[in-house]
Order: sequence, then C-alpha cells, then structure tokens
Amino acid sequence: MQHARKGLTLIEVLIIVVMIGILLTISYSKFSGAPGKEIVQSLKDDITTVRKAESDYFAQHNAYGSRAQLDSVKVITPGIGNELSITATATGYTAFVKNESEPGHPRRCSVDMSGGESTAAKVEMVCTN
Repeated sequence: MQHARKGLTLIEVLIIVVMIGILLTISYSKFSGAPGKEIVQSLKDDITTVRKAESDYFAQHNAYGSRAQLDSVKVITPGIGNELSITATATGYTAFVKNESEPGHPRRCSVDMSGGESTAAKVEMVCTN
C-alpha cells in the first residue's frame, strides 16, 4: 500500500522561488524610476501652467504678473511638494520651480521669458533631475 504524498519536492520549491524572483525583478525595474519621473512631470506641468497664466495675464493687463499677482487671480496652484517663484519685469518674466522631496536628489525646472511674448515660441524650459 502506498502512502499519500505530503509536501513539495525540492524541484517544486526551486521553481516557486525562481518564479517569485522573476516577478520581484520585473516589479522593481518597473517601479524604481517612477517617483522621479512623476516629480519631473509635475515640475514641467507647473512651468507650462505659468507660461499660460502669464500669457493670459499679459493679454488682460499689458504687463507680466509676479507670483503674488498671479496668486491673487487664482490661476496657479503648484504641484504637491513643488516650490514656485516668479520674477516679473517690464519686458518678461522668469519662473523657477523646484522639488526637494527626495534628499540628495533635488529636481528643478525653469523658463526665462525675458524677451516677452514675441520670443515665447523660441523659449524652452530647462529641467535638471
């Protein structure tokens, strides 16, 4: 009479361990860079919002707005953890946004529109991450 087999064989255990290892490797490589990419995208979105807000503000007031002026008309809400500064001049503005939520790896984006609306199409944002 044969007894019912209980437990797993060594080969079955090894196959399970290898499968778990493969799944962990795939999930780690997929999610390891995600937070940094999300932060940089948030910074880019903030700069894009500033550019649109400044263009709209200029169309209404024939001048560029400072951060306080744009905040007063509630057109800008920076992303979570982002610090935004805007310096307006008579001929343009400079916007700078940063996120230092990850110690030792700050991320920043800026745009310098000192030439005004006539140069807007040529100006590109600069990001460091």
